Amino acid sequence: MARVTVIVVTWNSAVVLPECLAALRQQEFKDFVVQVVDNASSDQTVAVVREFYPEARMLTNFRNTGFARANNQGIALAQGDYVLVLNPDVALTPAYLARLVAFADAHPAAGSFCPKLVRRPGGEELQEPAAGDGVVDAAGLCMTRSRAARNRGEGERDTGQYVLEEEVFGAPGACAFYRRTALAAAAVNGGIFDESFFAYKEDVDLAWRLQQLGMSCWYVPSAIAYHRRTFRRSNGLHHFSRLPTNVRLMSWRNYLSLLIKNERRQNFWRDAHHIVPRALAAALLLVATEPFHWRTLRDWQTQWPQLLRARRALAASTVRSPQELRRWFGRARSRQP
Repeated sequence: MARVTVIVVTWNSAVVLPECLAALRQQEFKDFVVQVVDNASSDQTVAVVREFYPEARMLTNFRNTGFARANNQGIALAQGDYVLVLNPDVALTPAYLARLVAFADAHPAAGSFCPKLVRRPGGEELQEPAAGDGVVDAAGLCMTRSRAARNRGEGERDTGQYVLEEEVFGAPGACAFYRRTALAAAAVNGGIFDESFFAYKEDVDLAWRLQQLGMSCWYVPSAIAYHRRTFRRSNGLHHFSRLPTNVRLMSWRNYLSLLIKNERRQNFWRDAHHIVPRALAAALLLVATEPFHWRTLRDWQTQWPQLLRARRALAASTVRSPQELRRWFGRARSRQP
């Protein structure tokens, strides 16, 4: 049985997939299997997998079931100690899996791990960058007091400010390494990733759950991956307004779902003056810039019973107190060595 299962969810990913698969083949650590879950691609994605990585396990859906559900399908088929959730636009450096597995083995109480993600426009040789060479894409997830999720360090010139191994709020879904037993413990209503999210913020929801269950996430900077990033997480209302309509609506809806499921009452009242204005501002922006999708909002309301059941289940099994969780609700700063 392989120690690691690498899950790659694809949807019209033929352009970026060869680089991702080639990097997997170059891994120094060999004890892993690749599970591809294709969400009804209309391009040559399936043919690319069969050409570049024919030994990959392949599951093809007849429709786009969403990022969350497709990853759940892959996790259900996973084996071994660890699961790597990997976007097709991410390429791992050769030592990536070896370093993360070694670190995870040495930290058995942690539930998830994340690498240093570096932006890469493509066409460059895969090699480990020197300090000051390149732009940080993500050094883990962090949360503001308004409960907006951020990629820590996103867009910063890499000058060596993220070289320390340290705990972070969570792992970005583009390249997230999980202990399989931690995923099983975090399952709510039968799912690891919340399928009602479809896509966007499902990684934040899982990170929040793991934190409440007492399972830390570690940032491991010696494990490096390159991200071509076909979608950028929004930072603030200015960036939010530039997202496609369906992405804006889904992002706002999932933000509210995050709060319903995970927010503790004491922490909400402490930070309500940050949370409420952000939610209202996003709603007003949606109303002002386009016909508001009331049908989508009505459909989302039908999910409230499921969200509330998940909230009750999580509250019954939570380990960390609201006070312990507050350490994560504030803009993260880089730690100089």
